[in-house]
Amino acid sequence: MQDEILKHTEKIYKIAKHSQHPFWARIKEILIEIFIIVFAVSLSIWLHNWSEHRAQQIEVRDFYTDLKSDLARDIQSFSEKKKSLAGTLQSYAQINSLTQSQVDTASHVNLNFQLATLKTNDGNYQGFKSSGKIAYIENKKLKRLILQYYQESLPELYDIEKYHYAKDLETFEIINAFSKPQNKLLTDPAIRAKISLGSVISQSLMVACDQTISQATEILKELEEELKE
Repeated sequence: MQDEILKHTEKIYKIAKHSQHPFWARIKEILIEIFIIVFAVSLSIWLHNWSEHRAQQIEVRDFYTDLKSDLARDIQSFSEKKKSLAGTLQSYAQINSLTQSQVDTASHVNLNFQLATLKTNDGNYQGFKSSGKIAYIENKKLKRLILQYYQESLPELYDIEKYHYAKDLETFEIINAFSKPQNKLLTDPAIRAKISLGSVISQSLMVACDQTISQATEILKELEEELKE
């Protein structure tokens, strides 16, 4: 392309300096050569932009494919967490329903919960974002949903889950203390209040998991539509 531009530039110079044609004929020839140069430069820019845009969209589609896998695993993780929370809530309800006589005769209490934190898969998103490629996403709705999911919803879920984990650990310690002889902590109103608070936090985490699953599902639907094209 540079050689072509140089060739037409030299031709313009020769026409201007050495052509035997009349003045207006030379002007016409010069204008034609200028038009050819402008057209060639414009075409080159357009082809470059088209090629760059095509490469960007290939990267976006690859990101979409990876994101589908990440979101599917997230949904599975959140669903498993909900099952665990359901067991915890049932245990909380059973403990708080214990009467004084039941506590007096019980030797131990089993609490059904797992001291495990949520695991999400955001490596592909973080890598795509850190490389400045989020702007390549042309579907504005999908881009908004992805950013909202990773920048707002997951951090909020982590905050609730972190608080929930701390309360679960505290309750676990209470139950362990109760298992020791002559310890009737479960009849203490303050302890009952802590267990009730743990139940409320568990319910809040379940709601947050439901909302996040809903968001991930919506993103998956948008991704499916984009990958069909």
